[in-house]
Amino acid sequence: MMTWCTVNCGRWLMYEDDAYEPDCIEEAETTAIRRGLSDAALSHLTNMRTLRLQGCQCVTDVGLCELLQRSPDLRVLDLAMCTRVTDATLHVLGAACPQIRRIRLARCVPDSEWPASHGPTVSADGLRALVDGCRSLERLSLYGQRTLLEDARTKEMVRELRSRGVQVKASLSANDDEMICAL
Repeated sequence: MMTWCTVNCGRWLMYEDDAYEPDCIEEAETTAIRRGLSDAALSHLTNMRTLRLQGCQCVTDVGLCELLQRSPDLRVLDLAMCTRVTDATLHVLGAACPQIRRIRLARCVPDSEWPASHGPTVSADGLRALVDGCRSLERLSLYGQRTLLEDARTKEMVRELRSRGVQVKASLSANDDEMICAL
């Protein structure tokens, strides 16, 4: 059953369960969606299995790391365009969520092509922590991560992941097959 409740100044949070009260969210198998969610909204969640935060530019490492530690059974994580995510999140993700299957890190890195981006970046060091810790990974999306994709260590990790059978989408844009072939 899908249930909607408002949190964080009228933003929406969707969760699945038989629970009808927002106080029961921690017991639900949940999916958080919508832009505008912040660390404060994430503090109300736990035991997530799917977390889609695409475009939530108010979410930082602080909120994500705390939530990831409370969600060891996380299977799907979408952080596309979450520009305040750094290596700290990837280190915690690798340590706290070993069962994760799908991760989307598209356009998380500040880039001159995306002027709205700001703050620290995701680097090959963070990606290494993720690759080493998330051994159940099936899919990883790195679209639009120019700086990360140009790093030789990242290229090596992409080859390593593909040899493990992980589907890696690594290009400068969703329509750019050139980088995929180069990796």
